[in-house]
Amino acid sequence: MSEVLSLPGRGNTYFYFTQMGEDGFSPAQQQYIRNLILAYRTRFPGLEITAVWDFGMEGGTPYENDKYGVFADCPDLAVSNRDMASISFNHIRVSRMPMDIPPDLLEKILTHYEAVKHISAMAARMRPELMSQGTPPAGILAAVNEEASKYLDEKGIPAEEIGGADHPGCIAPGPHNFLPLEDPYFADVWAIRQLEESMSIRRLTVHEIGHALSDVYDVSRDKRVRRLLAKCRDGFEDREEFCAECFMASELTDRIPLANETAAIYRACAKCTLQAFSERL
Repeated sequence: MSEVLSLPGRGNTYFYFTQMGEDGFSPAQQQYIRNLILAYRTRFPGLEITAVWDFGMEGGTPYENDKYGVFADCPDLAVSNRDMASISFNHIRVSRMPMDIPPDLLEKILTHYEAVKHISAMAARMRPELMSQGTPPAGILAAVNEEASKYLDEKGIPAEEIGGADHPGCIAPGPHNFLPLEDPYFADVWAIRQLEESMSIRRLTVHEIGHALSDVYDVSRDKRVRRLLAKCRDGFEDREEFCAECFMASELTDRIPLANETAAIYRACAKCTLQAFSERL
């Protein structure tokens, strides 16, 4: 099924969704995605998204093709293609998600974020003092973990919840966040990672829009982004993912400074591009 969204600016956006009953996007989910694209193209006139489709429209069957294999087993949930200015969704997996992040889950992540901030600041205070006393690294880690466990117990937060489903016990650096616990950006990266690992159509779509916006406005190449990422480089895969993840997080909440600062760079880049375009007219 094809529908077109016509707006002034960077051309039309065409939508192609496989019609397959309960296994693909429902009409309500399709409309939700269209509304999101409309909202962001209205906010950012330079945003170019020529097509939005699902994996089933890329050849093969509605359930598998040569490119992605069996969709239900494919780790890719959505793919942004810079050359084609398109976004494609794994309709089998994504259609099983809620449209937006549940409010109770968002509040839980933000409550835990405050706890992680406290623990990170506590580690930053403890480590120099313990080092000056000659405490070995293993002893420092044990002392920090002990105090962190006490704090979490006082707050009634199970320690395993701090790491999320995939990364329990994340108060130590790990695959989710290689920054040291005492790093001033540790908690912000932790919160962004938790939002990134939450599953909703909105979160996924906004992440891909973050990539598309970065491509149009060259956000990832901006010097301000390079300087900001240099402060927390070990928290992200690369500049492109840093931009998309921070933009996504800033759209879900305004309580994470690192995400807000990155989103401000997006807006500044968009404003400069729009101004330059207007001056050429």
